[in-house]
Amino acid sequence: MIKLILKPPAATIFVLNALVFNVVVAAGILTHLVGIPEILAQGVGLLLTGAGVLISDLVYRRLNDLRLFDLSASAVIFFMPTWLAGLLVGLSGAGAVYGQYALTAAAPEFSDNSSVKSVSAASGQSWALLNDGRVASWGQGVDRGTLADDPSDWPTLVFRPNVFAGLEGIEQLAIGWGGDHGCAVKGSGEVLCWGSNEDGQLGVDAQKTPTRLEPAVVPGLEKVTQVATGARHSCAITQSKKTVCWGYDIRKFDWDDAPRTMAGQPYEVPGLSAVAALGAGWDFSCALREDGTVWCWGAYGEGRLGSKGPARGPHPSGRTATPVQVPGLSGVKSLSVGRDHSCVVLGNGTVKCWGKSGRGRLGQDSGRAYRIESESVPNLAEVKAVSAGVEHSCAVKTDERVVCWGKSTAFLPGESDDEESVGPTFIKGLTDVASVSAGEYHNCVVLTDQTVRCWGNNGSGELGVGSDLVRSRVVQPAGL
Repeated sequence: MIKLILKPPAATIFVLNALVFNVVVAAGILTHLVGIPEILAQGVGLLLTGAGVLISDLVYRRLNDLRLFDLSASAVIFFMPTWLAGLLVGLSGAGAVYGQYALTAAAPEFSDNSSVKSVSAASGQSWALLNDGRVASWGQGVDRGTLADDPSDWPTLVFRPNVFAGLEGIEQLAIGWGGDHGCAVKGSGEVLCWGSNEDGQLGVDAQKTPTRLEPAVVPGLEKVTQVATGARHSCAITQSKKTVCWGYDIRKFDWDDAPRTMAGQPYEVPGLSAVAALGAGWDFSCALREDGTVWCWGAYGEGRLGSKGPARGPHPSGRTATPVQVPGLSGVKSLSVGRDHSCVVLGNGTVKCWGKSGRGRLGQDSGRAYRIESESVPNLAEVKAVSAGVEHSCAVKTDERVVCWGKSTAFLPGESDDEESVGPTFIKGLTDVASVSAGEYHNCVVLTDQTVRCWGNNGSGELGVGSDLVRSRVVQPAGL
């Protein structure tokens, strides 16, 4: 039988404990408001909660010694689970704090005066190429190089831009759709790749090297000027303006149900010369030639190649290893390949898109799931650059403002999940923009002063502001 006789001082202690609990909750909320990462805020809250329980135990024992209330041995046994729980909670909080500290301290952060050359918004992560040739990364799994270096291990979240080890003297950077691998071109013309190598997308044998955490040179390449990364393949433009690819090898089959083959060794794409720019989607690639025409190869599905493929059922299907010209395009100035759709900027400043059409990512509601023929984005002119993302696209106009279209939750903070903006919509608070990168659910830009701004989803810390809190405005990643 528990014998517990409370006197006023003991009742006061219980009230104080309730106040301590509320203070802990308030502390957790405040840590969120000031931008401390969620895991750190939770760790501090757990640590304080555990400490509060243990301190209460000491207070109760002292009160018992002073005989302010009578606490029998059976009562001690009754409260023991609570004290043990407090100890475990405190230890787990300390572990969370230590883990967050170790994660943050594992890589040096950038200084406030780091100028940025380009930025890439990928799936749940962001990357920035600095003018000094170093690379910054933040978001889901970037502390390990990619999202998929170990499929059995849940990726950690990095909430602030950190130096990505092993990349120096970089001239151009490309991150694959899905964030599973990345490649970079050095000033010497060498290509470095890292991450998942399930299909040989790192340029080496997939069976011998299924993944690689540190960037390494792709063997067998002449000097390269640009690299592009898809989901499971990579391509590059050589100094002689030819195109080479490696990874998921489409040369060995024609249909979707053909066996998958892996090619770690780079091979030349036939029929392509004088290539000026390159882009890679989920399972296809496109090239902009110096004559202003666009050529694509890979999977025909959902209009990705901008032309009809071999008939197979109600949809164009199959794949082609030989590039086919996208009809109706000439005088193209720039090309951007998204996950399942592509867009180009023409010489007159207008934009044309083709491919998967859901969510209004092509700029208009055609009522079709995909569009094979390229069509102009309505009510959009005076564009100097375009970026095709996953379910949306963005463009930089000549007045250095940004417009986006497609799934609104990817570019308009605070919109409901069901809303979408079919037509181009200006992003408030953004001016003096030099370039834009459309990701999956977030976007980033480089301003003319060579600083970075990001907006959109922040569930993986891809905005780089030190936490995973939802942001209802355009923000600047820490140190950039």
